[in-house]
Amino acid sequence: MTRLSVYLKTLLAKTYGKWFNLVAIFSPDRAARLAMKTFAKVRKGRVKPEQQPFLDEARHSVEMVDGEQIQTYQWSGSGPRVLLIHGWESNTFRWRKLIRILREEGFHVIAFDAPAHGYSTGKILHVPLYSECVEHMVQAFDPKYIIGHSVGGMTALYDATYASVGATLAYAKRLTDQDFDVNAAVYIVTDGMDNRSATTP
Repeated sequence: MTRLSVYLKTLLAKTYGKWFNLVAIFSPDRAARLAMKTFAKVRKGRVKPEQQPFLDEARHSVEMVDGEQIQTYQWSGSGPRVLLIHGWESNTFRWRKLIRILREEGFHVIAFDAPAHGYSTGKILHVPLYSECVEHMVQAFDPKYIIGHSVGGMTALYDATYASVGATLAYAKRLTDQDFDVNAAVYIVTDGMDNRSATTP
């Protein structure tokens, strides 16, 4: 990334901030709606042609969540089920290396494209919406392990922490229920470029 591109991105962020602050003087609600619309809009993360062959190896299905068609993938295995939750402006392809490792170890791998990502429909994504998708996948596929990257990890943590928030209630209750057989949730925090930068269990 060049110094000019860094400068332009910084300038753009400051311009957005000043604009939202100005609108908030007259209408805080409108400013909040504008900010939400701006920052929740997904601009990339669709499946690229070179990513298709790997994804075609999986068993595909479509789940309906909050009016959106959510693309799911399964790689069969005789071992425990693992649910993968990808990050912002990404898709299931980003898990390809981990999926290969998990399959070699016999795990049954489940993944899905978030709304407005990959093959899923939609234009926006935010954590409450993503948590609805995660809850749906947990109910539909009953994973034993959950692995999230970036906003995917934050979404799983959000679900587990805020049990009283609307659509996350049932999922959070299951996570805290001793009879629910979830053994672990892994949250991977990285700089977006190097997956080795940090891992927080």
